[in-house]
Amino acid sequence: MVVGDTGSGKTTQLPKALAAIGKGRKKRIVCTQPRRVAAITVANRLMEELGPKGRELCGYRIRFRSNVKPSARIHFVTDGLLLAELRNDPLLSRYDAIIVDEAHERSLNIDFLIGFLRTILPKRRDLKLIITSATLDIESFQKAFSDAPLIKVKGRQFPVEIQYLDQFNEKDLDLPQKVVHAITDLKNKGKYADTLVFLPTERIILETLKLLEGTFADDYVVLPLFSRLGHRYQKRVFQQSKRPKIILATNVAETSLTIPGIKIVVDSGLARISRFNVKTRTKALPVTTISKASADQRSGRAGRTSPGLAIRLYSESDYLAWDDHTLPEIKRSNLDSVLLSMLDMGIKNPSTFPFVDPPNPKAINEGMKTLRELGAVDAFGVITPIGKTMATLPLEPRVSRMVLEGQRRGSLREVVVIASALSIQDLWEASCGGSPKTSQMRRRGRSHDVDSISQPPENKVNEGSCQRLPFADPHSDFITLVKLWNAYRDLAKKGASARERKSFCQSHGLSFQRMEEWQEIYSEIKSILIEHGFNFKGHKEANYESIHKAVLAGFLSNVAVKTNEGSYKGVRGREIYIYPGSQLFKKKPEWIVCAEVIKTTKLFARTVAQVKPEWIEEIGEPFLKSHYGEPHWEKSRGAVVALMRRFLWGLCVNPGKSILYDKIDPELSREIFIREGLAKGEVSQRLSFQRHNQKVLKEVKELEERVRDPEIIEDPHKIEAFFDNALSILEKEVLKGKLITNERTLSKAIRLKGDDSILRLEKALLLKRHPTREELRLFPGIITVQGQKIRLIYRFSPGRDEDGVTAIIPQSILPSLSPVPFEWLVPGLLPQKVEALLRGLPKSVRKSLMPLEKTVKEVLSHQNYDHSTPLRSWLSQRIFKLYNIKIPHYMWPCEENITENLKFRFEVVDDSGKRLAAGRDLEAIKLSILGDRTSITEMVERYERPVKDLSDLKEILKPTTLNKKIQGTVTVWPAIVDEGENGLWIRMFLDENEARSYSIEGVKQLLFSSLKKEISYIKRTLMPQKVSKEFVLIFGGKDALYEKILLLIKKDLLWPKDSPITYEEVLKRLDFLRANLYKDARPYLSSLETLLLKWEKARTEILTLFSKGKKSHYNTSSKIFLKELQDILPVNFHETFSIQDIDDAIRYIDALIIRARRFYANPQKDEKKQGLIEPYSNFFRMAKEVAAKTNVPRLNELLVTYREAINEYKISVFAPEIKTKFRVSEKLLRELKEQIEMELPRKI
Repeated sequence: MVVGDTGSGKTTQLPKALAAIGKGRKKRIVCTQPRRVAAITVANRLMEELGPKGRELCGYRIRFRSNVKPSARIHFVTDGLLLAELRNDPLLSRYDAIIVDEAHERSLNIDFLIGFLRTILPKRRDLKLIITSATLDIESFQKAFSDAPLIKVKGRQFPVEIQYLDQFNEKDLDLPQKVVHAITDLKNKGKYADTLVFLPTERIILETLKLLEGTFADDYVVLPLFSRLGHRYQKRVFQQSKRPKIILATNVAETSLTIPGIKIVVDSGLARISRFNVKTRTKALPVTTISKASADQRSGRAGRTSPGLAIRLYSESDYLAWDDHTLPEIKRSNLDSVLLSMLDMGIKNPSTFPFVDPPNPKAINEGMKTLRELGAVDAFGVITPIGKTMATLPLEPRVSRMVLEGQRRGSLREVVVIASALSIQDLWEASCGGSPKTSQMRRRGRSHDVDSISQPPENKVNEGSCQRLPFADPHSDFITLVKLWNAYRDLAKKGASARERKSFCQSHGLSFQRMEEWQEIYSEIKSILIEHGFNFKGHKEANYESIHKAVLAGFLSNVAVKTNEGSYKGVRGREIYIYPGSQLFKKKPEWIVCAEVIKTTKLFARTVAQVKPEWIEEIGEPFLKSHYGEPHWEKSRGAVVALMRRFLWGLCVNPGKSILYDKIDPELSREIFIREGLAKGEVSQRLSFQRHNQKVLKEVKELEERVRDPEIIEDPHKIEAFFDNALSILEKEVLKGKLITNERTLSKAIRLKGDDSILRLEKALLLKRHPTREELRLFPGIITVQGQKIRLIYRFSPGRDEDGVTAIIPQSILPSLSPVPFEWLVPGLLPQKVEALLRGLPKSVRKSLMPLEKTVKEVLSHQNYDHSTPLRSWLSQRIFKLYNIKIPHYMWPCEENITENLKFRFEVVDDSGKRLAAGRDLEAIKLSILGDRTSITEMVERYERPVKDLSDLKEILKPTTLNKKIQGTVTVWPAIVDEGENGLWIRMFLDENEARSYSIEGVKQLLFSSLKKEISYIKRTLMPQKVSKEFVLIFGGKDALYEKILLLIKKDLLWPKDSPITYEEVLKRLDFLRANLYKDARPYLSSLETLLLKWEKARTEILTLFSKGKKSHYNTSSKIFLKELQDILPVNFHETFSIQDIDDAIRYIDALIIRARRFYANPQKDEKKQGLIEPYSNFFRMAKEVAAKTNVPRLNELLVTYREAINEYKISVFAPEIKTKFRVSEKLLRELKEQIEMELPRKI
């Protein structure tokens, strides 16, 4: 191991020393470099040192390019290239000396290579291994190589003065401005020399370049240096200049390149360091602080030829807090490529490989998952034939997988073009000139400077190649690459010279060097593929689909779908944005795939294409997870189906696809097939047994609906059991145990058996009992009305419009029909209707006819019915004859108050059978078909009138359709409204709930008016007599108090809250109240008198207690207590109070008296307790004020509960000896307060 200071010459001198001792004669000396630019530069430098024969003795090899002659003894190669040689030469037998240079960089390839060399050395005693570095983690490397000898070489390093310029760390100065300040300060002090400035990104380099050129245009030559820079610009930093140079460089100049003449180094302390997030599988390129070793290495660049100066744009305390060494790349990188190479080289368990610093096991696991995703390894982690082929390609695993899929789909040429383009650092060249105008980088296309994504240039011209190139594709950046390739290739085929090709590149902002490299890489990959049997001959132009399915095979985990917010949702929940340089940036298609996802301020997708979700589903099939909705029978398909949703690593790629469920769960499908398909007769009519079964089921259903008796039909489970048994026989005898789950397999079984009788239903199986002829006679299928035969349809569907009997009336006979005969219904339903009419009679009449069942039988025992007579008139005559009871017509309940199934439903049809109208009011149907002469005004005037008596209730809350001819129908609800002195009125409302609300109050007033005798008796006998005259005056006097009590009775006792408002119900309620109102009101009024007496007693005691104390203190307190008392029973208690609240109010007054006595004894203690109550009381008052301005039912309900909880809490605090109604605490009050705050329109 050789640790040499910067400038020691170890990179160029060690290969020469090895050659001098005889190495490289029979075999070769190889020196690895971490970067291609370093390999080329160092090789060229050594060629110069070796003189005229330099090119014969030395050369370089990088991926897809070789500049090595057969006689060359010294090879400079990238570490990745040497790793690739291990595949065919596991012991690296062609070399007798290996130098691993710049090992301190700890790149992925360096650590991987050193791990292999650890296994090779014991097998090759002739091999000389030298590991060199400017700075090195000596202990870990020495330990890895059994304490190998360490040689420290002191180079021509001159002393370097370190200055920390943390005075520039002001918030208003960005990094370019700090550099300008530092250069200005150096120039002012006369330190005027070649300066190397280390900056983290290309963007910052170009911004700083612009500032320095504008400030020091006549003093310095300002040059950029970074990997993506065009070769002609890189060469300028090594050339002599009349003026001092300022070289703005990334960390490429830290160790790999030695720039002559540097006297001053300005170090930002920052670098862009690649990191791979194992959890999200995302590559990030954050700008972070460097390590101490990197900082020292940068400073050392100033002391190569003379004493130097290093300006650090950070504080010394920052430097001391940094890590000693940069984290090895293997601990922060994607391991896909390394793992594939290891598996291809026979290393079955990567976790046991002798790395100097083993990678995170999670990173290994994620890498293996990626290889499984690509099909490179199987479920057991064994490399597959696809993986073997992928490993031979000098490409990233994802790119090589894409190439293999391109071969399978006939798009090999296009995909290799794309693959070779993705393998190049960047096709578009960053060019920098010598003026502010030309110093801006003309970025076009796939920029690798990720900072440019989050902060795009102001210059609109530079927004991206895809928006400028004439061959840009609007749907795919991949196709843009193919079109660019074709354009450049066509140019070459036409015999264009190198100058013409350069001109083409310059006109499109392309790097000529990289375009040529693209051709070389394509040829190299093509030759490798041909060696593996891939065929490029006779290739036809591939279509969009085949190309992008190949792309999906390599980049399946980079798919994403557009969200409503304009971003994209990727797999595993990643939120992704399209890179602004893409053609698809503004287009934003629904689904995309990209070649790269990189994180800066956001996750950006780069090199993007529009794809279809079905392509993703096809390529990702092995990794899809399916979720199934509720399986159900689908008659049209003759099978059980379910909605299948498919997810790719959490991303829904198919939101709903109906699939046959029998492949998922055949047993459940069979069960549903029997229950929903066969038992309910929902299978195809093509099956002959089904036509038979439908006929039987229809007949049975008609029987059930005619006699309105569901009990005649067997339990559905018995029918299911019948089909279950039938299928079991077919499965056993015909299908050899295969389950029958759909119509197709059932048809096959029937065809093979040759008979379907086993599946035919019979009435005996479906009926518990068969209706007798007499029963069926009571429910005829045809009736004769006024000489016309009318067909009847029966439906047993309680609650539905068609429930009951429907008369099918031809339009031609409609005008001649009278509604009177239809009042008689059919014989089977007539007894029920007569009983319903009898029950609707006033109680005084109805009592004389009890029991009603017996009366109905006697009344209808006379068989000679006169259907031309209205049913109610006939019943009045019959009852008078039998029981000598007179029933006037007005006493009978009107037709509207009879349940729907006890009235005929009419359906008018034309000659073709088309329905014209339907309903239960024959006259209304006539009116709608034959003409309506009534206007809306007349309809309203007809309904809105004063209420005369209880019979007016027959109309309320019955929806009425106003004039059809006046701009459509209008449905209104009549309601009975209490208008105070104006009396009770029938009014029309558009809202049913509003009509009901008004009607409740109107009915209460109507009942109150109808109970004058009972109310008068209550007033005489139950009103409070023991309260004092003085107390009564508080409520306005005796008459006012009695009136309020009676209003309280009216409000709380006359009508049940949820009772339906119908004429019959009101009559029933009136009868009930006449018999029970006094009895019901008595206990409440007795309790109310107790409450009034307690209220009076409490008031007297409070006034007495507080009159004894000091006037200044107790006078105020007495008002508070009297206010509390007033809140318990306010003067307008009939409006805010409820009869059910009386017992609680008594408890509250008892508690208030106890509190008043304790207050008198200890006011301070009461004040402390009041402090517990006060926040909740104040909040209640404020919330009540807000609620009064809104109409939120839920809020009002919560406030009632909250008020009750506060009152109970007062009892627990001030009078705990009184038992509370329920458990109450501050926790409960806080919870209620939070609920109220959520309902308030604004926060209190």
